[in-house]
Amino acid sequence: MKLISILILLLAASTAFGQVPQNMEKDSLNTDTIKVAHPDSIETDAEFKGGFDKLAKFIVKNLRQEEVQQWTEYRKQPLDNRVMVKFTVEKDGSLSNIHVESATQYCPPCNREVIRLVKSMPKWKPAKKGKERERVWVRIPIIFQFEYPARY
Repeated sequence: MKLISILILLLAASTAFGQVPQNMEKDSLNTDTIKVAHPDSIETDAEFKGGFDKLAKFIVKNLRQEEVQQWTEYRKQPLDNRVMVKFTVEKDGSLSNIHVESATQYCPPCNREVIRLVKSMPKWKPAKKGKERERVWVRIPIIFQFEYPARY
């Protein structure tokens, strides 16, 4: 449990540096023609309502790890996977364009769970430029760690 707490704290700290807005046209996974705000034009970043602490608590409470643990046991190898998920925070705070950008280990259950988790998040506070709301990209790392054999 201490390990999970430490990982969540690391997640919260790294989220502050994970918000990198950019033009959607540059993203090869998206054909949307509506532009995302340029990083230099944003005055207030998008954030989970309640800040990083609430985001960390949401992740701990809602992350389902059973399938990932089964994957670890099936492969008979420890798992230390950092999955970077990228999504757009829309002007109304809803989340869209959710996809796994990278992962340190091959783990399909990890990828599915991260996408499910982000889809289940409530609306965020949108980014702002002056009084105008803006669409921005956000990146969040989610870390999975399991030893093999699993210790209970």
